[in-house]
Amino acid sequence: MIKRVYLENWRSHAKSEFEFGKGTNVLIGKMGSGKSSVMNAISFALYGTFPELNARALKLEEIIMAKPTIQSESIIKVGFDYNGKNYSVERIVKRHGSNQAKLFEEDRLIAGPQPTDVTRKIEELTEIPYELFSRGVYSEQNQIDFFLKLNASQRKEKFDDLLQLNRYERVRSNAISVLNRLKRDVLERKKWVEEQRKSFDSKQLEETEKKRKEKEEKIGELKKSLEQKKSKLLEVSKAVEEMEKKEKEFKFFKELIVKTETKIEETQKSLEEIRAKTMGKSLEEIEANSKELKIKVAEKEKQAKELKENEKLLQKELNHLLQSKGLLEQKAFELKESSVGLAEAKAECPVCRRKLEEHTKKELIDENNAERQKIIQEMKTVERKEKQAVEKISENEENIRLKEEAIEKLKEHGLELRELLEKAKNAGKKQQEAIALKEEKEKLEKQLSGLEFDEEKLQKKRNLATELKESASSVRKEISLDEEFIAELSQHIKAVKQQLEKIRELEETTKEIEGTNEKFSLFINALRAAQTELRTTLIDAVNDAMEDIWPRIYPYNDYVSARVHINEAGNYEIEVKEMDGKWVNTEGILSGGERSAAAITVRIAVSLVLTQNLGWLILDEPTHNLDSSTVSGLSKMMKEHLPELVEQIFIITHDREMTNAASSTLYILEREKDENGVTVPVSQGIE
Repeated sequence: MIKRVYLENWRSHAKSEFEFGKGTNVLIGKMGSGKSSVMNAISFALYGTFPELNARALKLEEIIMAKPTIQSESIIKVGFDYNGKNYSVERIVKRHGSNQAKLFEEDRLIAGPQPTDVTRKIEELTEIPYELFSRGVYSEQNQIDFFLKLNASQRKEKFDDLLQLNRYERVRSNAISVLNRLKRDVLERKKWVEEQRKSFDSKQLEETEKKRKEKEEKIGELKKSLEQKKSKLLEVSKAVEEMEKKEKEFKFFKELIVKTETKIEETQKSLEEIRAKTMGKSLEEIEANSKELKIKVAEKEKQAKELKENEKLLQKELNHLLQSKGLLEQKAFELKESSVGLAEAKAECPVCRRKLEEHTKKELIDENNAERQKIIQEMKTVERKEKQAVEKISENEENIRLKEEAIEKLKEHGLELRELLEKAKNAGKKQQEAIALKEEKEKLEKQLSGLEFDEEKLQKKRNLATELKESASSVRKEISLDEEFIAELSQHIKAVKQQLEKIRELEETTKEIEGTNEKFSLFINALRAAQTELRTTLIDAVNDAMEDIWPRIYPYNDYVSARVHINEAGNYEIEVKEMDGKWVNTEGILSGGERSAAAITVRIAVSLVLTQNLGWLILDEPTHNLDSSTVSGLSKMMKEHLPELVEQIFIITHDREMTNAASSTLYILEREKDENGVTVPVSQGIE
């Protein structure tokens, strides 16, 4: 039973965890929510593959999350128990580098880190290979009617493959091939014996001896001629070897001359480019211009510095004016408020708190107004100075900007002068290089002219050597053929002397082979009978399971049972039983919902027969083509009856009606697909 599943960066799952139990576990979500990915992950954890990956419809690196962010690896962990022991399998898939896998039994590592070792160990533990799991346990999306879509012949092949009956067929086919080969061998042996008896002649030995002697004499003459040719070839080969040494030196110097000429051209071209870029100026002129430019830059930088210092003073003056203006504004405001307070009817002396007389209030108000007017005049003076200070700062900033632009242009011009200075320095070096290369070329040409090499003479020697080699090879081949012929003649002589004995032995072995053929025929017949009996037994077991499952899946009474029927051609047909007891073929008769019910029955029956020691069943979108009544009945069957047959069931669906099928766990898979969101599994309570 699968207990836990953890997915990290698997397709749309960033970090998803699931807890499963006995009975029916349901995963519901809309298209693209990542529900099928969970079952694919279980298959991958156990076997290192799943249907899409196995069919190469998907690359392994594509299972690693790429949206909303590209991840470097994916981690899959599945915990399950089997035969009373707890197991945990973990696989890591990487975009770059080697993938890893580990299998633990009760927290003890028993396989890994090689992925193939883990797969092999799981198949060994469960006794279920991937092919059987993918067809007997795992019904991929909209493929629950896989067995119904096959024709009768294809269905027989697939059943034989799942039931492993094809092994018997391969053995029987091989046995028939061996028997046919033995029969042909017997006929060929008898024919050969008859031909040998007819061709036997007592004078044959003398004629063969005479032919062998003639060939031996001819071989002696050929070997003598071969030695002469080998001596001449050795002489010519030595001459060719000496001439090839000179040829090698000749080519070496020619290549050096060509390379030197190329370097001279490149150096001259580079020199011309340097002269063009320096515009004919001398090194001393460029250096003088560079020094003069440095002085100008220093002067401009000094001026800019002075302007920046002046700007600080101006800003300080402006800040002082702003502060004075603020104080004056505050004082004017206070005087205004005081006058307003004095004008009120019950104004009091601020010192003795006595009520002020009208003439006293008037005097105080007049004093305040006079003082306030004086302050306003001072504020206007400060504002005028403030405006002048702002204009001076603006003018100073413009001067700084102009100075800095001038400095930048001078520096750019300085960089150009430095580049010209470097090019001017390189011009002298390039000139010296050109002179040295010309001297090197003259030296190489003298060395080349000193070699005494005749290419035409070398070619003639080579042609002569080739002719001698071919001639010697032809003589050796002729000698070899004659020696082979002599060996054949000697063998033939020996064969003639032993011919009668060999014929007798061959006749005896032929009789033994004929006896073996009879035994092979009996073996083939027995194998065919065993294959037929085993096929019938296993199909009967599938049919027994289908008879028990059908009424729990199909909610109506018009068809009372279903079965796999072996027709006269030996192929498998899926049939349903009508109320009157008549069996009819499902092809072209059943509706979409009825076909789905039959498909589910076959799928569960095959799973029970082939994987009864595993007790798992995975159904991806089992409600495809089912009407609402059938879906309702199916969900009830999945919840109440199927757990009696299969220990643990997984249902992946978008149909909300299937929430009623959950008897163990129910997960709603949510995902904002339009925003490249990740899958979020939400566990729901079971009613």
